[in-house]
Amino acid sequence: MNALTATGTASNSLQQPALLRGIDNLLLSCMQLQRGDRILIVDEPEQAGLYSATISQRIAARSVELGATVNIISHPLVQRSADFSLELVARMQGVEHTLFMSRIGDYARFMPFGGRCRKTQCYALDETMFASPYAGICYQLMHTLHARLEAALMAAEEWHISCPLGTDLSGSFCWPSLRGGNDEDFSLPMFPVTGFKPIPCATASGQVALSRWLLPGAAPKVEPGYIDLADTVMAEVKDGQLSALHGSAHSLKTVNAHYDRIANTLGLNRNRVHSWHAGINPHTAFTGCLSTELDHWESVSFASPRYLHVHTCGDYAPGEITWPVFNPTVIIDGNVWWQDGQLMWYQNPENLALIHSVAGGEQLLTPSCCIQV
Repeated sequence: MNALTATGTASNSLQQPALLRGIDNLLLSCMQLQRGDRILIVDEPEQAGLYSATISQRIAARSVELGATVNIISHPLVQRSADFSLELVARMQGVEHTLFMSRIGDYARFMPFGGRCRKTQCYALDETMFASPYAGICYQLMHTLHARLEAALMAAEEWHISCPLGTDLSGSFCWPSLRGGNDEDFSLPMFPVTGFKPIPCATASGQVALSRWLLPGAAPKVEPGYIDLADTVMAEVKDGQLSALHGSAHSLKTVNAHYDRIANTLGLNRNRVHSWHAGINPHTAFTGCLSTELDHWESVSFASPRYLHVHTCGDYAPGEITWPVFNPTVIIDGNVWWQDGQLMWYQNPENLALIHSVAGGEQLLTPSCCIQV
């Protein structure tokens, strides 16, 4: 743990207007930082390699300029908030803000967090992402649109998902909160706004085209957490359960073995198809190497409208096995919301009026960036 003051390198970097705009969007618009606040920044271990080695220092330097006191701690990549070290928990109790520049906040995004401080998970991993519209579009605008989108989903009746590879999955909305229960929702704010709470799949039927990989829902509890698919496998779904798989003998053996290994090891509902959601930030981009940086791709691309994913294997979000669906088309109550990986919902007249009322908001209307799928 080290107390941090602004350094010359960090201060000079903040003279870049776009980078400063992105960092201020995080600190002032999302976290609502006030002069005199104390911030704890939680980093990944140095060898983890996902986040830029300098981005936390730059955020800290700007926080100090704004009158905050900042400390940075590095913490192991544990899987649950219950596994946070006593030191981290104690530090969180003594500040107004905890900023996770680490996957541990993401891994625990559906779990309760203790402590009174405001907690934020940051998905802008480096200076390039902070300097782009991905992090620069007004957080409050995105937050308002996100609230509108969720309210519309809560009031809707039916959904349908398709994709160029043959996905054809339908269901009716069955939110637990409308029947006296609790929806699976995020337990901390995310920066930037990336997606909406998962839509339950209890009524889902049809088929999902599985291609490229199967991914873990969060931190893999059983290795290997990732498997490659040599060809497309069709997963048949009936009333929220995986009912059959269709594909080559090799791929079927690979997928079934993966499900059996994880479900048997953890004692899970193997065939549960739990929920789905998709990204809403069109400036989500990935320019790395898919073959060597799949964990990096996964940590970024879920925010893209080009990527929808389904939580499976387990009676909870995010489940243990994720089905990726690329360039989806999603129809809600007969209206196209996503079309071939583009979020058309932003084009609704009431949304356009709001978007055009905020400086830079029109950047939400550009085509979705490339995520190499």
